[in-house]
Amino acid sequence: HHYTIPPFDDSISNMFSIEEYLLGWFFYLAAVMGLLTVFWRITQAKPTYFHLRQLLRLSIAVLLLTPYFVDKNTHYLAPAWAVAGLDVLFSDIGSFWRSGGPLLLIWCTAIALYILAIGAYHLLKK
Repeated sequence: HHYTIPPFDDSISNMFSIEEYLLGWFFYLAAVMGLLTVFWRITQAKPTYFHLRQLLRLSIAVLLLTPYFVDKNTHYLAPAWAVAGLDVLFSDIGSFWRSGGPLLLIWCTAIALYILAIGAYHLLKK
């Protein structure tokens, strides 16, 4: 089955080709993997506070890896933290919730799933 990308007929497509857009995401994800690796190594230094360390790692990964639509009329995605920051910078503080709300929801879901996984692990361990 062949998947086709929907046409990019919005104003942003005049600035970037699909190849440039995908290449930008490739470099961003490569940089994020590098940052997560460094953060993983930094948080490995302390053997205590295992669950706090895991929650910090999860939070950073969710923050850096959650995408959101650049504009409500486009198919382009960008990191949600960047969209939220630029919305606040170039608009009002209330526009933060356009992408900040879904980012917060995804973070809360990830934390809840982590807590459920830890609970299930401890139940199965008994």
